[in-house]
Amino acid sequence: MLKDAAFDLFTERGYETQLSDLYQMAFKPVADWGDFQSPKNPDYLKYGAEQRHAYENESLSPDIVLEQKKLAESGLVIFIFPLWWHSVPAILKGWFDRVFVPGFAYGRNQTFANGLLKGKRTMLVFTTGADPERYEDENDPGILEHHLHGIEHGTLKYVGMCIVPYFASWQPAHVSAEQWEKYLQQFRERLISVLEESEQ
Repeated sequence: MLKDAAFDLFTERGYETQLSDLYQMAFKPVADWGDFQSPKNPDYLKYGAEQRHAYENESLSPDIVLEQKKLAESGLVIFIFPLWWHSVPAILKGWFDRVFVPGFAYGRNQTFANGLLKGKRTMLVFTTGADPERYEDENDPGILEHHLHGIEHGTLKYVGMCIVPYFASWQPAHVSAEQWEKYLQQFRERLISVLEESEQ
């Protein structure tokens, strides 16, 4: 529903919107030999080196190339997911592993402020299994911002992206239909404000 709300809003406001529904696409999350059409060293998989070689020689697997094309064409990238074991689900982690290729997303002395995806804004939108008060306790289940740090700072900022403050839907599986509709309305309002900021 969050995905549909975002897609519908962007379309209504005249933005070109691209969608990657990883589960529907059956996106392969495992980084392996299949990511390279012409490996540099087929006897030993040094994944990062093969990524760079394949990117430079235009021999990455087509599914990776497609996702990189979408990223290259986007000014705002929104990741929508359930917070899972204090991080992203495995399929999204695999997307980062396979798509954020050296040469495309980062490189030597090309991280953070110099990351190759600088100029692009990104926003985490997620659901939780606990109410917000529990994410204010260091022990149960821990400070939310601590969980998000590895995603926002260690992954997205690392490649140069600018972080838009996250949006959370708390325990959506346990709220009323009225509360869920309230979440959706709050989400739409947040997205409108994000779009208006980009237009200024």
